[in-house]
Amino acid sequence: MKIIQGNSLDIKTNQHNFNKGVHFVYFLMDNNDVVYVGMSSTIGSRLKLHKQTDKIFGKYIAIECPDKSVQKRLEEFLIASMRPKYNKTPGNCTRKISIEDVYHLNKLIYDRLL
Repeated sequence: MKIIQGNSLDIKTNQHNFNKGVHFVYFLMDNNDVVYVGMSSTIGSRLKLHKQTDKIFGKYIAIECPDKSVQKRLEEFLIASMRPKYNKTPGNCTRKISIEDVYHLNKLIYDRLL
């Protein structure tokens, strides 16, 4: 999995060139707290839209997913388990995600936060 991270300044200056059509699950973070989890295949545009809202966040982490099915399952799982404050629904984790995926995801995120 490819992980991209940046801060809100990166979004304004379009520092990262995201390929359209690549599936991402992303986190908006305030300090080290995840405040929003989302998914998009046009991640650059989606992040710019978030900057125009009242969401307070200083950085983001975007995780590339192999396909739309994995992207959707991962987003649902993360919203249901993390319950970020800006997500409107608490998440309905009806799809299964493997414990190996959770382990690898936790390790990737943890390594990025340190």
